[in-house]
Amino acid sequence: MQVFGVVLFTAIVGGLLSLALLWVILYLAYKYKVFDPIGERHVHTVDVPRLGGLAFVPAILMSFGLAVVCAPLLGAGSAFEGVDARTTWLVVAALVLMYIQGAADDLKNLDYKLKFLCQFLSAGILVYAGVRVDDFMGLFGFDALPLWASIVFSFSVVVFIINALNLIDGIDGLSSGLIAVFSCLFGGLFIVSRDVVSLCLAVGAVGVVVPFYIFNVFGSSARRTKIFMGDCGSQSLGLLMAYFALRGWSYDTMPYNPLVYGFAILLVPSFDVVRVMAGRILRGNHPFHADKTHIHHKFLALGFSHRAARGAIIAMALCFYFLTIWLDRAVGVTWMVVVDVAVWCGLQSLLNFWLRQKGSTYFVEARKSNRKTT
Repeated sequence: MQVFGVVLFTAIVGGLLSLALLWVILYLAYKYKVFDPIGERHVHTVDVPRLGGLAFVPAILMSFGLAVVCAPLLGAGSAFEGVDARTTWLVVAALVLMYIQGAADDLKNLDYKLKFLCQFLSAGILVYAGVRVDDFMGLFGFDALPLWASIVFSFSVVVFIINALNLIDGIDGLSSGLIAVFSCLFGGLFIVSRDVVSLCLAVGAVGVVVPFYIFNVFGSSARRTKIFMGDCGSQSLGLLMAYFALRGWSYDTMPYNPLVYGFAILLVPSFDVVRVMAGRILRGNHPFHADKTHIHHKFLALGFSHRAARGAIIAMALCFYFLTIWLDRAVGVTWMVVVDVAVWCGLQSLLNFWLRQKGSTYFVEARKSNRKTT
């Protein structure tokens, strides 16, 4: 119960700081006309700034820092005792690096090689901090991993999740809605494991995306209140979700398989980015060539509104989460993955069938995207 006051404080302060920063960013972005380009692969048709993510990391870190300072005043003086300061500072360093890269990209459109370099460096910092998976817990017959395999796998997971959360950010409220849900689910894990630092970061993430969600979904370009999160927001929060997943997978005292818990939470964006990139490669494109083949594009092509598509995908993520947790207990971790993949493939086949029945141009547009990017 001591921690409850700190957690509530972090969420409220994070939300208020995010709200204040977003108002400042909105004013400056509309004043100086810093807008997201309108193009074929974008679903918006009016000028909207894409700098909302600039508010996230400062608000999260300031709310977390204030929570640490104010913990004694909140009756939780011992809440942060025994915290590994080295790991915490390294996580902050990785988050700040990803934030700086994302901010520069939103303002100057960085070369993709430089973006990947920053992602690799941030992933390396997390792994160096000891935030990694060292046990597959029976998945496909593998248990404890040798050090080199643990480092390579954890490094790859961080880069993969950053890009998965970045690439699914395609319609209003989808990325922020998913991140709010993911952070709440990870927060439950951190409560059980008594990981106060990760719990504060998780509730801080929820606090900062709520004001953004309101501006993003309900704002209006005419009233100068609409904003996108941009790469700064999606990549920074993607790194944070990767940290949460690796942190959760590292627990060995849970009454359930922690690897399953982290896998289940991020399943939908992870599966979708694999499907999209595989499709691009099969069509002869660069895997990072922008197109309109993500899961939200399928729902929009079926006639769903942005609100309906967003709700359907968030509901899908929750359904896969509960299905995965149940499958782990019912058939074990290996068959859980097999069934999850089969269900995802079946769902995609069903959506494709509906698209063809509707006579949608979705597949025509996908085939037309045959130029390579650099």
